[in-house]
Amino acid sequence: MSYAEAKKCFEKNLSMLVEGNEGAQVWNVYSGLFHLSEAIETDMRRMEERIEELSSRLDEKASN
Repeated sequence: MSYAEAKKCFEKNLSMLVEGNEGAQVWNVYSGLFHLSEAIETDMRRMEERIEELSSRLDEKASN
C-alpha cells in the first residue's frame, strides 16, 4: 500500500466518525495514524532527496 492510499483510508475512517465522547478513542487512533502516515511520507521524500544528492556527489567523485 502506498503512503497516499494509507492516508486516504485513514482519512475516510476519520470522515465516518463523529468526534464525541464514545468515539474519542477511535477518533484519536485514526487521527494519529493519518498524521503518522503524513509524517512518514514527508520523511521518506526527504531521505530520497538526500540519497539522490549523495548519489550525484559520488558519481562526480568517481568521474574525477
